[in-house]
Amino acid sequence: MLAEKIDNPPVTEVAQRAAFFRQSGWLMIANIAGGILMWAVHFLAKKTGKSEYGLFITLLTAVMLVPGIPLQMVFAQQTAKAVATGRERELAGMLRLICLGLLGLWVVACAAVFVLEGTIIKFWGVPSAGVWITMPILLLTLWSPVFMGLLQGEQNFFWLGWGMLSGGIGRLVIAAFAVLVLHKGALGMMMGVLIGTVAPLVIACWQTQRLWRLAPQSFDWASVLR
Repeated sequence: MLAEKIDNPPVTEVAQRAAFFRQSGWLMIANIAGGILMWAVHFLAKKTGKSEYGLFITLLTAVMLVPGIPLQMVFAQQTAKAVATGRERELAGMLRLICLGLLGLWVVACAAVFVLEGTIIKFWGVPSAGVWITMPILLLTLWSPVFMGLLQGEQNFFWLGWGMLSGGIGRLVIAAFAVLVLHKGALGMMMGVLIGTVAPLVIACWQTQRLWRLAPQSFDWASVLR
């Protein structure tokens, strides 16, 4: 009787599958845990009162309207392409142009808010401090997915996961401290949102400095849109 031949997959294929499940599992855990931590902030509503919590929801809604996911997807794809083809300097040029463009839009928005501040305060029922603490959060919310996209495109999933987690940890810890210790209401919770936005951006900038510190090079917009 002939011995049956068992085809074992190559070691490299087994290793790749193990790495895939390990990385995808880590990202799933980080994403879920980060979301739970951000959601847990809302339990502080019992300590702030209905009016302050309502104000927090109003300010948070303005932040949530920023389309961050499309930016992260685009830069993840462009980073993967640049790394694979050796065009990191073109990526650096695109990165700086996009970040400057987003900064320009934010400056225009700040100017509009400065002019219409009275109307905004009256219409939304928010204090001036609430308006101006939200503005830097909006800028960081625009920049953060760009650099997180660089992390994703480089397949640096370990720090991508920690970036997701740090956002939830920073938001909950700072908001809880501001509300429970400093007895701040909506503004204290928004400080948590601010730190929760800074933390992932700092991690992403630190881990992708190899790319964004390169001397920029001009790039073809047509290749970006393909």
